[in-house]
Amino acid sequence: MYCSKLERLDMSFVSVTQSPFKLFTERCNGIKWLKMSGCHQIGEKCLWWALHHCRGLEYLDVAGNRRINGQCFFVAGKMLNTVIVRECEKLTDSCVSFLLKENRNLEVLDISYCPLLTGATIRNAVQHCPVLKELYIAGPNLNMKNTDMTTLGKLDKLE
Repeated sequence: MYCSKLERLDMSFVSVTQSPFKLFTERCNGIKWLKMSGCHQIGEKCLWWALHHCRGLEYLDVAGNRRINGQCFFVAGKMLNTVIVRECEKLTDSCVSFLLKENRNLEVLDISYCPLLTGATIRNAVQHCPVLKELYIAGPNLNMKNTDMTTLGKLDKLE
């Protein structure tokens, strides 16, 4: 196994293409902490490979990615406790719901400035993530109702 001891990787703003990234995730599947913010060449397929091969992934940051919509979240392992998808313009409620339903131990979620997300994502987070401590929902485009905000009171671990 290649790079079997590698657990943390920050490849923010690195220009990487699909083939090398796929090979990397296959060979270095012990990654627990992965930051790919600003990696504009990383699309849905590359994120799928990371989630599929790195089953022990605990931290994922894909902030600023304008290509992913989250369809690959259904393969995410159950170990994720921090997910940062800030400024992911194509992210949808239905795709984020896969992630939230499977990761009941999620403690940090940043969905700020994701214009397609609505209060449905907030309601799913409240329903499926009982240990959520930090929730970031900044941005003028987040379509929420007052009732969505009041449901946040059900998260007793929220700081």
